[in-house]
Amino acid sequence: MRLHVVSLPHTQVSNDFCWCAYTAKVFKFCRMMGESYEIHLYAPEGPDIPNVSLHPCITNLERTTIFGKDDPNRLPDWPREDQTALFNARVIQELKPEPRDLILLTGGWTHHQIAEAFPNHISCEPGVGYEGINSRFCAFESYAWMHHVYAKKGISDGRFFDAVIPNYFDPAEFPIMNSGKGEYLLFLGRIVKRKGPDIASEIADRCGLPLYVAGAGGRQVGKDIVAPEVTVRNAKYLGTVNVKERAELLAGAKALLFCTTYIEPFGGVMVEAMLAGTPVISTDWGAPVEINRESLSGFRFRTLAQAAESVERVSRLSPKFISKYARSKYSLAAVKPMFDEWFTRLLTLFGKGWYA
Repeated sequence: MRLHVVSLPHTQVSNDFCWCAYTAKVFKFCRMMGESYEIHLYAPEGPDIPNVSLHPCITNLERTTIFGKDDPNRLPDWPREDQTALFNARVIQELKPEPRDLILLTGGWTHHQIAEAFPNHISCEPGVGYEGINSRFCAFESYAWMHHVYAKKGISDGRFFDAVIPNYFDPAEFPIMNSGKGEYLLFLGRIVKRKGPDIASEIADRCGLPLYVAGAGGRQVGKDIVAPEVTVRNAKYLGTVNVKERAELLAGAKALLFCTTYIEPFGGVMVEAMLAGTPVISTDWGAPVEINRESLSGFRFRTLAQAAESVERVSRLSPKFISKYARSKYSLAAVKPMFDEWFTRLLTLFGKGWYA
């Protein structure tokens, strides 16, 4: 069995584009699975990845002509069908699957033409954190998101060949352990209303602590951060940060404030904070209920008073325990066997399926 991994077409698959969560997942997936499987990656022109055969399907010039110049501070848009047409067509030309190979489509409906071009092969979706599923075989980022998507799609019966597999992270990217003496609160994410950066500023103000904000979409104006959808009061804006900067920020924070108001598919920054031993204070719509373990890795809140109280309580938590817990659940080594099991289960479809 070979794995044919199809990326999204708007970035190179490398750590330089870690600001795109889906690109980061493809990059880490290839590293995680490349020593056990023959992986063919269909992506824009970019650097080589060890143990992976890269098939460049559009050039960097074509990519930036379609999507614009690379800008980590630009709020991401999901690629439209007209923007993916050239890339998908080239993938179809390049992809030569053998009968028992798996085609891994990382963009769901965005890649539907590719699935349709290979009707006799198994096309699956290995990291569903979006609503636009196309395959009958999906690995969702959380149970909360699986059930949300089932409801949105009118799926009222379980699907035996779906899976729930969490996102995966490289602990080596977080070499600095939180000392438990942080003097600022941190918001890390896109500067949009539904991410709750304004809620984070209210929490910081109530606690009398400075708030640092990192992520795409804002600009510093005096003491505030201004974005098209929201203004974040009394906060220091750090822009988009790279892997090293993110690790340093997380390790130095008293707590990460994760304040999304929508049904969250996963929320990878929570795990990144935990890998650094940093407590998480989160809302609890969607995946945070599964990821942020109350009184172990942090606290969840519904009111400003609860959030402020949680900030006071984080000093009781152990950074070493938080980091150990995150590594046991979300490291590359911890998640790889989940994909091994799912792929083995999918291969039974060539035999007796459910009855295998």
